[in-house]
Amino acid sequence: MLGFLGLAGFWIWAFSPLPERGHPDNLDIPEFSEPAEQLCLDARAGLDDVWKNVKTPDEVGPPEQLAIQIGAATEILVLMVTELRNLSPLVLDQEDRRIVNLWLNDWEVYLADRRRLEAKLLQGEEAGFTYTARDGVRIADIVDRFAEVNSMANCATPTDI
Repeated sequence: MLGFLGLAGFWIWAFSPLPERGHPDNLDIPEFSEPAEQLCLDARAGLDDVWKNVKTPDEVGPPEQLAIQIGAATEILVLMVTELRNLSPLVLDQEDRRIVNLWLNDWEVYLADRRRLEAKLLQGEEAGFTYTARDGVRIADIVDRFAEVNSMANCATPTDI
């Protein structure tokens, strides 16, 4: 019980404004978050259009058809990441730009995972989505943590597949 309280206390402290350094993913210049969030919101609307007539990926049909859906959705995310890369030098200092580029590199890994699934499905394989891991953590969780810390909920990885 004492260990649980200690662990809970640590996480409350870690995410509070008390630590001097803050979260390592926290941007010093928060002006990036608002336009980034809008870019991501627009991408989410595009994803909604791709999946609008499908309740779950299982309803798409054969694997090849699911691959087409995933491919179309992935292209929207590729464009989003490109737009985020183009935005970062406009509003960020060098250190924040470095941090954002690391995050966008993680997005690229996630996009490669989606493309790998798409390729398997195009070959007619029944395949599940697998994530690349870094240090035992799913790349999507790393991407999502950055988005959460910087108040960019729509810039988290989608749950479409």
